[in-house]
Amino acid sequence: MRQRVERKVDSQEHTDQLGARLRRYARAFVAADPAPNAAADRLAAAALRRFTELSPSLPLAEREADAYGHLVDLSRTELRAPAFGAQRPGGGFSGGSAAQAHDPQKLDPDLAALGALKPEEREALLLVVLEGFAYARAAQILKISPGLFAARLACARERMPQRPRQTRSAKPLPSHLRVVK
Repeated sequence: MRQRVERKVDSQEHTDQLGARLRRYARAFVAADPAPNAAADRLAAAALRRFTELSPSLPLAEREADAYGHLVDLSRTELRAPAFGAQRPGGGFSGGSAAQAHDPQKLDPDLAALGALKPEEREALLLVVLEGFAYARAAQILKISPGLFAARLACARERMPQRPRQTRSAKPLPSHLRVVK
């Protein structure tokens, strides 16, 4: 009996953590949108419902991949639909007065660059960089071949701004830990 209760608590905790990860992915995906939090929360809630509806006998990794895949499918249909907003040539979305109130000049440069990516490139980049999926698993989530996934990821990385590489200074940085002998 106790194992069943512990397993249910672990399952609920895992579901809560997955819900947070799905929201993070959805918010990053729709960040350049006029109403990013509302759209992201709708997508994440639907994906999480899908995860909880799947049979517990399926491996956890498969259920998680299916939830992300469902989120991506929903974003492709809902967010790219004319009712939500017309797709801009750069790959972001616009629509209505909320879009005019959302000033792209005030966005963080990385966020603006992310919003300028084509949606397919943004999906690939976020699955690998933000969520930490392996290329093969991310390609499975997006329902594309690994070769096409690698091409989309390469295009996305090429279009993102490059950060200058940090070089090691001659003087080591101070440590917050003290060596005790």
